[in-house]
Amino acid sequence: MDVGDWVTSYSKGYFRIERIIKRYYDVSHSGGFLGSNHIGEEIEDPIVVLKKGFNTNLKASLGFDSCALSLCKRISGDAHNIIEKKFIEDKKFEKRFNDYIIPPIVSLHNIGFNANRELLNIENIRDQIINGMTFAEIQEKLNTDFNFEFPHNKTIQFKNYDFEINESRELIFREVSIF
Repeated sequence: MDVGDWVTSYSKGYFRIERIIKRYYDVSHSGGFLGSNHIGEEIEDPIVVLKKGFNTNLKASLGFDSCALSLCKRISGDAHNIIEKKFIEDKKFEKRFNDYIIPPIVSLHNIGFNANRELLNIENIRDQIINGMTFAEIQEKLNTDFNFEFPHNKTIQFKNYDFEINESRELIFREVSIF
């Protein structure tokens, strides 16, 4: 499948592929997810960013989604012809569809920890992460500053936007929250 193809996915409706994003194994995949793969290797199943144009009844409907490419199925000729006809008949919706901007895709990584008497000071890592940190850099920082004893009573959450990676193919996180 390619950018511009119309597909269905696990979400209901008809979507056009807007972007295909390669993914790579990094430190965050360790702990059973890495298997026989190595950090920096490409993950076979890329992520696709999808722009929704129609619901399952082929009624105009704007939205977006992202998922693994393997979850998408290219639509049949009949459905494709109906979509083309709908755009010809409704130029106003076609413009709205083409002008619709998909917001950044946010990837989350959560880690539980025990605050144990005091809420940990995250200002230091918050100041650093805004400039971008890999998961390995975050782990290194957390291992010196955080108490990971059980039971966990807090969660620290890291955010990556649009699958941003560095030159070593590691995800870059730029935001942190505690809840």
